[in-house]
Amino acid sequence: MIAYTDLGFVSDAIQCFGLVRNHKLKVPFRGCQYLLDRMMKISSPIVSLGFYMEILEYGFPPNVYSFNILMNKLCRESLIKDVQMVFDEIERRGLNASVVNFNTFFNGYCKSVNLDEGFRLKVLWRKLGSILMLLLTVF
Repeated sequence: MIAYTDLGFVSDAIQCFGLVRNHKLKVPFRGCQYLLDRMMKISSPIVSLGFYMEILEYGFPPNVYSFNILMNKLCRESLIKDVQMVFDEIERRGLNASVVNFNTFFNGYCKSVNLDEGFRLKVLWRKLGSILMLLLTVF
């Protein structure tokens, strides 16, 4: 997968992943991450998101960093509903959204001229921050 990706044959690398999956072999996580990184640079965010969700289903360990890159790419294309789905997926996968995730989400709403929703998110973010600070002072 890495060799195909390095040579620019991204579709062949994806086919290689499919063959590994179809033959019920161990999914090569290093190759998947490499391919995902490349796809996020050159492919549409929807294609990258689809591949990421597929490899997650086969045991690839989720990480907030990859989710944030996808959120950022989706925001640039004004695909806010997809950003919301990715943001929700972070929690569904047992991860905690980072400040960077919230900031990316907030900026995406504001750039899409959905200021009401952006500011609703900002208020929610502040409430969560206040609760976190309260918990830290108690413990």
